[in-house]
Amino acid sequence: MFVSVEECLQAVMSTKPEFVMLDFDHYRPDSVQKLGLMLQDKLGVATIAFVSTTKISSAMRLEGAKIKFRLSPPISFDYIYRMLSQIVKKNPELIRNRVIDLIPSASQQRQSTTESLSDSPNKSLNIREPSRPRQKNGSHKNNFQVLQGCVDAAVADTFEQAPGLEVLKITSSKTLNILPFVSSSHQGYFSVATALPAEQSLINDYLLKKMCTYLERQLRAKEISVTWDERFKLELANLDFVEVSQKTADINKLFVHGDEEGLISFFESPGLSEVFKLQVQGDHYAIAKDEFFIGDLLTFPVFLKLQMNEKFLQFGHANDILSLEQSEKLADKNYTHVYIKKSDIALFTKYRAAGLIRRHIENFLLTSSNLLS
Repeated sequence: MFVSVEECLQAVMSTKPEFVMLDFDHYRPDSVQKLGLMLQDKLGVATIAFVSTTKISSAMRLEGAKIKFRLSPPISFDYIYRMLSQIVKKNPELIRNRVIDLIPSASQQRQSTTESLSDSPNKSLNIREPSRPRQKNGSHKNNFQVLQGCVDAAVADTFEQAPGLEVLKITSSKTLNILPFVSSSHQGYFSVATALPAEQSLINDYLLKKMCTYLERQLRAKEISVTWDERFKLELANLDFVEVSQKTADINKLFVHGDEEGLISFFESPGLSEVFKLQVQGDHYAIAKDEFFIGDLLTFPVFLKLQMNEKFLQFGHANDILSLEQSEKLADKNYTHVYIKKSDIALFTKYRAAGLIRRHIENFLLTSSNLLS
């Protein structure tokens, strides 16, 4: 670990990396900003700014970073890999006299170490995953293969194509069925997109519940424990999620039910089903204010606990949108937590899950257009 800007610069000058990633969650973001600008503008090194948490303060730091390439959470190896792949394809001038040996499938070929760069002009740069703890049922690669096989079997048991009918192909989807998922080997979320609008589709809640049951049986037969959070629908406005899913999901499975095509995808996201250590205050839960998303619609009321008399004052209403200005006011007054009613905890869980999913989609759009043009 480097302790100063000068030490970092010396390391970069000696190793001559093609990419440098800078964590703006560092306790001295001003020094990170200074280092990033020197690497990017003075040395011509492809520099990527990132933050690893979904806190509002982290989002503000990343927004203020004057770095061309940026990554927002949730951060995963697959996401970093896709980012580097797209940078190389759209900015080939960044790779100086070297050939990038990109892995065919980030989910299928995972390694335990990052291979160092050689000064030889013919040496390939192998982008590999840092070591991760071994899973109970084998390597991460094997676990994905197991999960893929169980998904294939559950889909085959649940959905049935009607013979003799022309299949309505899925080209885009504006509404997603979201199924938050936690197992002893993976956690994240399944999404199910359908060719027809939700109100017309035969791929309904009953079939989705049936598919979850079959998938759980398949995994339990392999000694993998499973829990599901509450399913919900996510509206995507004018976004074509099919393209996002096909390019970013860890698992994709097309299927047909009746005469309609559907797409089930899995996105690994350890933070999605994170267990909160919520503090109980009478009839309320205390939640860190950084767990809320700027610009997202609240679906429940939010309260402050007054410091002078410990009474609860309503700060936000259902259908309000948390603004950056409101967040800054809370910080100025040293409020680290806000409160929700105990009865609204399910709404909060859904709100946070949807917020993380939207950030995932926004990251894809951002890295596919603005940052990589």
